[in-house]
This record gives sequence, C-alpha cells and structure tokens, in this order.
Amino acid sequence: MGFQEQEMAEKDTLEELIEQLRQLKDPRVAGRTDHNLLDILVLALCAVMSGAQGWDDKRTGDARAKAGCVAI
Repeated sequence: MGFQEQEMAEKDTLEELIEQLRQLKDPRVAGRTDHNLLDILVLALCAVMSGAQGWDDKRTGDARAKAGCVAI
C-alpha cells in the first residue's frame, strides 16, 4: 500500500471511529453539562494512546500534548 492509500485508509478509520463515538447516547442530565461527550471521549482516547494511566495524567494536558491532540 502506498503512502496516499495508507493515509486515506487511516482517515477513513478515524472518521469511522468518530462516527461510532458520535452515536453513543449521552447518559448525563441534559442542560447540566459543560462539555460535549464526543469531546471528552476524544480527549480521553488521546490521553490513553499517549500513555496516560490515570485521571491526573489526562487533567494536566501533558498526555494530550504528547499525542498531538489539540484542545477542544
């Protein structure tokens, strides 16, 4: 597989993942949330992929920076 094909396959996989996450039902009380569930899940996923092992790692933002994730 060439570079462009691999890049397209990765993009399709990422888009599929985001679409699956988007379909999750948010169990939180409507109107009492400050952040979109999809944003929280993506940030948590980035943190875990970059080696975060607990909530403190995610909260500091260090893990997001390591993963190359942008603040949402």
